[in-house]
Amino acid sequence: MDYELDPELAPAMAVLAEQAAGAPAPARGDWQAVRTAASAGLTHMASLTPPSSGVSTTSFSESTSDGEGEIELRWYVKADAAPGPAVIYTHGGGMIAGSVDLYDEVVTWYVAQSGVPFLAVELRLAPEATSPTSLAEDVFSGLTWLIAHADNLGVDPSRIAVMGDSGGGGPTAGAAILARDRGVALAKQILVYPMLDDRNTVPGPVPS
Repeated sequence: MDYELDPELAPAMAVLAEQAAGAPAPARGDWQAVRTAASAGLTHMASLTPPSSGVSTTSFSESTSDGEGEIELRWYVKADAAPGPAVIYTHGGGMIAGSVDLYDEVVTWYVAQSGVPFLAVELRLAPEATSPTSLAEDVFSGLTWLIAHADNLGVDPSRIAVMGDSGGGGPTAGAAILARDRGVALAKQILVYPMLDDRNTVPGPVPS
């Protein structure tokens, strides 16, 4: 099946293609090189986000459910935000790249445009994180943290959504399943071109 590229995306994709043209392909298994390349692409895409103002951020931390460490939870809120809903946001990056820092401009823009505060979760990445379940647990930890601090942050715990794009979409969907199974109510699940299915790729040949 042929797909037509949205004309509005063409200029951004052209820049990415130009940047990648002279770059050597990472060697099989060189995840550091893949992460570096992916982070460079995310940095460029974030630079296309229109500038925003009037949004403040505060960083918190929460222990991981497996006791392996802590993750950052970054709270974004407009100065004139009224008490109400909130969104848990999980960054993209193919589950191997990306960070709260790389998505800072993107999340700031969402908050500035919607007026809804966001809590961005610093997702642990593969291969350091060895289980997809741990990534979903990270998002779920952000959700339960926000519920616990809802009163202080002016959040209605019955109006919390989870949202993630690309590589953040899978852990977001996983967190929604955990919330369902553990009796934690969610107002909405928002998945943006989520990375959910590994059956649409074909492994490349292994060099002899």
